[in-house]
Amino acid sequence: MATTIELKTDITGSVWKVLKQAGDHVDEEEPVLIMESMKMEVPVIATDAGVVREILVKEGQQVAKGQKIAEMGNSDADQVKLHFEIRRLGKPMDPARYLPPA
Repeated sequence: MATTIELKTDITGSVWKVLKQAGDHVDEEEPVLIMESMKMEVPVIATDAGVVREILVKEGQQVAKGQKIAEMGNSDADQVKLHFEIRRLGKPMDPARYLPPA
C-alpha cells in the first residue's frame, strides 16, 4: 500500500510560489513550493520521492513553523506493483524464454 508523507514547514512565513500540484511526481530533495520569510526565499523540499496527493496551502497564505503544507505518497498506486524486464546488451528480451513454464 502507498505510504503518506507529510510535508511541513521549517519556518514561519508566507507561501511565495507553489511549484507542484496534486498528481505531480516529485524527486527526493526537489522543491515543492517556495516560502518567503524575512525577505528571503526558502524552498520547501520533498523529503522522499513520491507523488503529490494534495497541496494544503495557497500562494500568499501565512503559515507557521511546523504546519503541514502538503501530503505526498510514495506512489500513486493503490497497491504494490512490480515491473521488470529482461535485457541482453541493452535490448529487451522475451521473458518467456528465461522463465520456467507456468
